[in-house]
Amino acid sequence: MTFYTRAKGLSKKFVRNKKFVRPVSGGGRISAFLGMNPSAQLVNNAKAPTELWRCSDATCGFASPLIHRGGIYFLGQAGVLTCVEARSGRLLFEERVGDGGWASPIGAGDRAYVFGEKLSTTVLAAENAFRPLATNDLSFNKTVCGVAATDGALLFRAYEDLVCIGKPGSAAR
Repeated sequence: MTFYTRAKGLSKKFVRNKKFVRPVSGGGRISAFLGMNPSAQLVNNAKAPTELWRCSDATCGFASPLIHRGGIYFLGQAGVLTCVEARSGRLLFEERVGDGGWASPIGAGDRAYVFGEKLSTTVLAAENAFRPLATNDLSFNKTVCGVAATDGALLFRAYEDLVCIGKPGSAAR
């Protein structure tokens, strides 16, 4: 994995022999989480990647972590959402939010959106405590693999299908 900063360009430092390296940007830096149990957060500095902290509480399945409003959200395959403080790795909460999922959570404003395997969505307040604001269950027969937000709509990819939920015409812009 090559680490990148805007000021320094590309550096030639690599993380080797790790499966499921997940690069994620947020909080003004690019972070890499290693393995299915991402116990370490590595970030780029001017000279080399640096380990900031270790946390054995967080696990994730296929979804990449979300860095949003000072927290890092990890969605496990069994539907457990773990949130740790981005600066320290301190556990903030660990709660079940649904049936697990493959799609990475997304953050917008003061909310975090967590997507279940069969298109259930949990909307949370993006803060240091677990506070669900809404749960939406939509009938869908395929596993949701990816989600993207666009102006006024959410796009869901479920294998070969693409589903748009939002205002008519909003995803066409």
